Amino acid sequence: MLTPSDLVGLPGVLRHLHPSLVKLFIDTAGRLASNWLADQSDVNLSHILGLIKVGLAPAMRHGHAAAATRLAQYPNVALPGKPTPDSRPVDRIKTACSLVEAGFIGKAERALNDQSRVAPINEETINILKSKHPSGPVNPFDVSLGYVDQR
Repeated sequence: MLTPSDLVGLPGVLRHLHPSLVKLFIDTAGRLASNWLADQSDVNLSHILGLIKVGLAPAMRHGHAAAATRLAQYPNVALPGKPTPDSRPVDRIKTACSLVEAGFIGKAERALNDQSRVAPINEETINILKSKHPSGPVNPFDVSLGYVDQR
């Protein structure tokens, strides 16, 4: 069973899904949702959560046929390995120039100046996130509050 910490380190998909894969992706998501509705187990939930990073992303660089095959077989696919850190230095200036040419001035500035890293998954990080993002009301769109959509 996949855990959220297993999924964190895996690469995702940064581009739009090709139109030839949309129906298959929707069918796969529907199949996973049906499985979860029939048996609301942690395993079935982990299959839904891993659809992008385990079911789709590993095959995207190998073309549409590979992605279609992997989606059709998901969740009965091999787990992808953790990516190895790239030992090449990042050329921040080259990255920033490309971003400026594409019209992303803010992203270019961040590429040059940002020194942030991904926070470790531990109790301290979770407590900081909970303090910054407290739980809201149970039913934030309660009709008794007086708002009724009259479209």
